[in-house]
This record gives sequence, C-alpha cells and structure tokens, in this order.
Amino acid sequence: MTKNIIIGLLLVLLAGVGGYVFLGGMEGIQKWGEASESSQSEEQPELQIYTIEKVLLTLPETGETRLHHAQLDVVLTSFDPKTVATLKKLDPLLRNIIVETFSDKTFGQLREMKNFNTLQKDLQSAFVVALARYKINLELVDVKLSKMVLQ
Repeated sequence: MTKNIIIGLLLVLLAGVGGYVFLGGMEGIQKWGEASESSQSEEQPELQIYTIEKVLLTLPETGETRLHHAQLDVVLTSFDPKTVATLKKLDPLLRNIIVETFSDKTFGQLREMKNFNTLQKDLQSAFVVALARYKINLELVDVKLSKMVLQ
C-alpha cells in the first residue's frame, strides 16, 4: 500500500518536472505567460472615448419671441485606437454636425423628450452621413448625450 503511494508521488513529481522542462524552465513559463496575456489583450480591444464638450444651441419656441438655449456634451466611442486622434482634428466639423442635427428642434420638443435613444441614433446617423460625404471612414460604436442643459 505504501509502495503505491510512493510510486504515485514519484509519478506526480516526474510529471511536474517534465512539464517544467517542457516549458523551458522559468524562461518557458514567462514566455507562456506573456503569450497568454498578449492573446487576451488582442481579443478585447480597449474602448476609445472622445467627448465634444459645451456645444451651445439656440432653440426657438413656437409662439414665443424669447429664445431658449441648450448646452450639450456628446460622447463618441470606438474600438479603433486611431479614431480619437482623428476626432480631435475633426472637432469643428463634428460640432457643426451636432448644430445641424438640432436645428429643427424646438425648446418644447427637447424639454418634453423622455427617451433620448432616438435623438442619439439620429445624431449617430448624421455623423456617419456627414463623414462619408468627406470620405472619412470612422468606426463609431456609439454616440451618447452625456449632458443636456436647457434654459
């Protein structure tokens, strides 16, 4: 009985040593660890975020002579690392696209809006169409309104 235990322990020890040697000792283990880390980072690209802050809008209201104002922050996301650098260069164009998208909205429409998903999708579509017009191909994952203040 004790012979079986000793033989079993020796087999486990030999298997462990064999695995250690197969992996190339400590260098092999480190290389194996680095390979698994790099494959994980390649599988899940990091989300890139670009925020367009403080877009100011003038909003009319039907039947009123007084104008209302809105301030927006818009967040654009992509998994392409080059996208943020491109978006920074295009900031004035992106602001114009936002202003154009909101140009047909009134203060009352925005004040009464309960669901911003449609507005965000319209804004994303406007970005895609306008950028395509300039032959700029960006892979935008999402467009979100992170702030909207109405006065």
